[in-house]
Amino acid sequence: MRLSKAERETIITFSEADSIATVYTFNTRLKNKLGKLSQEHSGEILLLSREELGSVTYSVPKNLISIRAPVSAEQKQLARVNAVKYGFGRKSKANTHT
Repeated sequence: MRLSKAERETIITFSEADSIATVYTFNTRLKNKLGKLSQEHSGEILLLSREELGSVTYSVPKNLISIRAPVSAEQKQLARVNAVKYGFGRKSKANTHT
């Protein structure tokens, strides 16, 4: 059975009383990020279940859940300028010998 995009949800739940949030998702990017974080922080981010259809459920500290303001066009342009200026994405030449 294959689910439509509309059926592949991400659901984040928590209550005011708890310090833990539950993240249920089909999103590949989020699944990869949560998987990596759970390996690096195994005591805090826990895989609760993995379903046959492709979803995962993780338990994460609630303080890791955030909603950010949209990035303006000016902020994006400044980030591009800084990336070029400081060489973001370029390989370091420090280890090359001539």
